[in-house]
Formats: sequence, C-alpha cells, structure tokens
Amino acid sequence: MRTRPLGLLLLLLILVSACATPQATQEEQQTYDEAVSVLPGDPQEGASRLEAFLRVHQFSPLGEQAAWLRSQLALEAGDRGRAGFWLGWLVRNHPRGAHSDEARIELARLHAQTGDFEMARRLLGDVRRRLAPRRQWEVYRLRADVARDAAERLQWLDSARSVAVESGVSHEALEVMNAEIVTVVDTLSLPELEAARQHLDGRAPAGRVALRLVQESMDRSVFDEADEDLREASGLELTVADRHLLRELLLRMELYESGRGKRELLPSFAEVAAQPVPDPSPEQGTLGVVLPLSGPYASYGEDSLRGVLLAARIFDEAGDSDLRIVVRDSAGDPLRAAAAVRELAQLEDLSAIVGPLRSSSSEAAARVAQDEGVPLIALTRREQVTQGRPYVFRLRTTAEDEARYLVDYAFNTLGARRFAVLYPDDGYGRGMRDHFWKMVDANGGWLVGAAAYEPDSTDFGASIREMIGYALLTPSERTALVERESFLRRGRRLPPEHAALAREIAHGMIGPEAEVLPPIVDFDALFIPDSYEQIGLLAPQLAFHELTGVQLLGVSDWYHPELIEIAQEHVSGAVISALFDPNSRFAFVADFADAYRRAFESEPDAFSAHAYDAANLVLVQLASGFESREEVREGLLRMRAYPGASGVTSLRPDGNARKRPFLLRVKGSAIVPLD
Repeated sequence: MRTRPLGLLLLLLILVSACATPQATQEEQQTYDEAVSVLPGDPQEGASRLEAFLRVHQFSPLGEQAAWLRSQLALEAGDRGRAGFWLGWLVRNHPRGAHSDEARIELARLHAQTGDFEMARRLLGDVRRRLAPRRQWEVYRLRADVARDAAERLQWLDSARSVAVESGVSHEALEVMNAEIVTVVDTLSLPELEAARQHLDGRAPAGRVALRLVQESMDRSVFDEADEDLREASGLELTVADRHLLRELLLRMELYESGRGKRELLPSFAEVAAQPVPDPSPEQGTLGVVLPLSGPYASYGEDSLRGVLLAARIFDEAGDSDLRIVVRDSAGDPLRAAAAVRELAQLEDLSAIVGPLRSSSSEAAARVAQDEGVPLIALTRREQVTQGRPYVFRLRTTAEDEARYLVDYAFNTLGARRFAVLYPDDGYGRGMRDHFWKMVDANGGWLVGAAAYEPDSTDFGASIREMIGYALLTPSERTALVERESFLRRGRRLPPEHAALAREIAHGMIGPEAEVLPPIVDFDALFIPDSYEQIGLLAPQLAFHELTGVQLLGVSDWYHPELIEIAQEHVSGAVISALFDPNSRFAFVADFADAYRRAFESEPDAFSAHAYDAANLVLVQLASGFESREEVREGLLRMRAYPGASGVTSLRPDGNARKRPFLLRVKGSAIVPLD
C-alpha cells in the first residue's frame, strides 16, 4: 500500500482549506474549514467532521474535496474499507472532478489488492487526464499487475519502462521491473511471442522475444527459421542475460550446422524401455571383484557384492555358463585394494574388475589397473579417478548429472525459469551450487538467489532471510519494515477474518521509494543440496520465514524413508533425484529389485544397483564375443544409453559415466516416481 507521512498530508490539507471556493456558500465554507482546522491536532476528529460535512452538504462544490481528503485519511490509517467507500462515492458523484482520476487509481489499487482485477482494469481504463510521469509510471505498473494475460502484462510493463527514467524511479525498482519483463517473456506462448514482436517493433524487450522465438524454432527442429530469428536478435538491444542466451543459441546452431548437434540429455526411461535390452549372459569368462567385505564399510561392500552375484545369475537354477566371479576383500584399505587388483590381473582369462567403492581405494586400484592393462569399473563418486587412465571407468551418478536432470525437469516440465540455491558452506554444497548454476545457465534460466549456511546449522533463519531480500536494506526500508511488523502485531488481536485482511494489507506495503519490501520471493524453484536429516530441520523454517509458494528441488541425499516423517508437509511436492528407485515401474529396474528380494529377502539399494550394472556392462561385452581386455575396454566405451538398474547410462570417452538418475516427487506420505 502506498503511504505518505501524515504530517505532510495535514500540511497539504491546511493549505487547501485556505483556498476558499467561490461557488460554496459561506456556511459550507465555514463548516469545511472547521473540519480541516482540527486535523493537525486530532486527525480522527477531523475525519469525523468531514463525514458530517458530507452528510449535510453532499451536493456542495466542496463535497469532492472533502471526500478526497477523507479517503486519504482512511488510507493513511490503513482503513481500506472506508477509503474504498469514499473513493467510490467521489467517482460516482464527481466523475469529471479535479480528483476523479486520482480516485479511480487509488480505488483500482484497492480492488487489485482484493483480487478484483476486472474492476481494477475498468477503473484504470476510465482515467483520462494526462498524469505526471511518476504517477503515470505507477499506473502502468498497476495495469501490468492486473493484466488479463502475460502478453497484456508485457505491454504495460513496456509502457512503464518507457517513462521510468523521466519518472525518477529508483535503480532497484527498475531492475525489479526488468527482471519481471524477462520472466513474462519467458512464459509467452508461440502466438503471444509473435504478437509481442509486432507490438514492440524493435523496442526492448524485443531482443528477448526474438531469442525466445529462436528457442521455440530450435525445439521444433525448424533450424532455418531459427537462423533467421537469430540474425534479427543479434541486432537488437540485449541485456546481459540476453547476451548469455544468445551465445548459447549460437553454439547450438553451430553444432547443428556441423552435424554434431546431439541432444545433451540421455533418453528417458520410457524411451530406453522401448528398445531391446543387450544380452548380458555370456557362456564363459572371468570377472574380478574388489570390495570392502570387512572393516567399517563391510555393509556397503556386501550390498555391492550381492548386486554382482545377481548380475552373474549365480542363483538361477537353469544357469549353465562357465562364468567365474573371483572376489577379493579390500577391507577399505587402499594398499589392499591395489594388491588385490594386481593379483587378479595375473589371471589370464580375467576380462575386467568391478570395484572398489571408496575414493582412496579406487585411486590406488586405478593406478594398478592402468599399469596392468585391465579394465576396472570403479564404484566411487570421485570423477578424477579415470583421468589419464584409458583402462579405468567410473559408474556412479555424478553430482553434475543430478543437477542436470533436476533443472531439465524444473525447466521443461514445471515451467520454472528463475531459481535459487540454499546450500551448506562446504565442498559438497559449493560444488552442487556450481553444477546447478551451470545447468540453469545452459537452459537459459536465471539463478537469482544463493545463500550458504554452516554445515552443522540448526537455525537457518539468517541464510533464508538473506535470500529473500533482508540482507541489504536501507535505513528507510528498515523503518518501513518496523512499521509493517507493528501493523501485523496489532492485527493479531483482531478476529480471524480481519487479521487475514490485515496481513494482506501489510504484505502489500511498499517502501518509501516505491520498492518492494522483503520477503522478495522472486524465484520459481529452490534447490537445497543436503541430507534428509538437515532438510527435516530446514524445511519448516522456510515457511516460518515466509519463503513459500516455490518448488523445492532436492538431491539424492533427500531420498530416505524418514524424510516425510521428519519434514512432514513442509516438503510436500518436492522433486528429488535418486541414484536408485526400488519401486520403478520399468522392467529393467523392477526385475532387478524383485530378483534381489527373492534372493536375499531384503531391499536393494543404490550400492547393489550400481554394482549390478557394472557387472552387467562387462557381461554384455563377453556375451558379444569380446575376449581380450582391449576388446572389453573398447566395447565399454561404445556403450550408449544402457538400461540399468541404477539409471540410464552411457560411458564417455574419458571413462566417466553419464547417467540419467531417477526423479521422484513427495506426494502425501509417500515418495512416488516421476519417470
């Protein structure tokens, strides 16, 4: 709600009262002046006298002025109902009066705050007089807020920007509006984009509109049309974000023209399920396994070994192959892992080795595997283990792939364009922030907020408030927030329906420079890369600090049966990635999960699923007739979009896996698959 200092308002009233109106009778003028004269000392009494004047002299030439002053006093007092009454009275009884247009604008603002956008549009459409630039800017912004659709909203935002400099609005307010324009453009449909291009006729944000048309054409594979729009966009006014998007689109066009334009994302689970599954049933061969089967990591090693044994069909009654599985215990010790790899490499018929798990053991094992020329598929998260080692592969899902597919889903399915990250201030949190940021940029979106917290925090309030605009406040903004908090405290003593109205009014307040006051939740989705235990503490605090209405995105560490029990409704609707989903409907996952339950009478996990896939990747090579280690290595490098229990997998030339993780949604008291 727009406010003015009460002292200034009263001074203006006194000045107005000093100007007698010739058409008014002496009695009318005297009664009016008496009402105004008491305002500086007792505004409430002055307001009552103005109403008394209007009841007796409603047809007086001073009636319009009295109604206008009474409405402004009500606005200053936060009495929206009474303000609306007198503004409506003024518009009805003095439709062409000196204050009629101002009354229409204020009344339209009140209707907009209650959600009656149709009435607000009608009132604003009746404004006829030429307004001062600052007031014109406010009207354009208000018309944008009550627009019927995104295209109309863009039209009024464009009009507001055309008078912004002359209006003297703050740089911050202008930046907020520019960001809003970009957001609106990115929600336009193809016909709306075409209409906007015609309306803007080269004016900003025509550049953004043209780039969005390029994206639409590329998505429809109409590259000739995209190329034409791309040339047009290059010659238009572009913001920093627009230029970044332009570079991305130019690169995409270059890849297409060079014949190298392949889809960056792996095929979906459904697409892979429709294709034949490679045969993983060799007649003979030897597969080595190096895992921690004793020591502190034994449980993970045992789960992984179960996956390997299941892939080898050890438990199949009809199994008649001569496949051998040779297992060695690393005990989680790098030296033992290296020795085990060296020992296994001496077996003449050994084709490859699966394992180890931990980073240090995998690094030691990888050095020996490269020296011995034996393919090794490590199950570590450490991507650097393959660096400079053509015989070393790594199968675990990467942090980058988790971020990639979360952003892809949020962007293309949920329609999110503006993102924020709330992350633990450690190596993992900062790394996930960077991966997520990179993927948002690659999709043409914006990371508009990022805040860190200490990894062992239990109170996340400061970080949350930093992200929603409380960090950099001017003294005047702080004063405005104090006034709003005071207003909210008083509102808590009201009946529930009035308290709700008070909260609505409070959160509609703006600062002294017409800037939006915190909380400023200007993003569609919030990414939090942390464990389910921390999310249980953090998620309720989001709502407490008024960060609501955004899509939550979480990493695989969220995926735990206790997540909903701890965080409850505060994670409802969240989308999370997962390294494995035992409830997947796709046969290449479900068959593994069912076989695991039958064989071991327990639930499979990500460790068993990754080991199962690693073994199967080798067995597919053996079933294809590859016998030498070199042939197996080359066969692994050719693997593309393999339908694995741990996700859709391709192996890159550097030996690292590209994986499509599972995507899940929190729905009620369950976590359900989205794939």
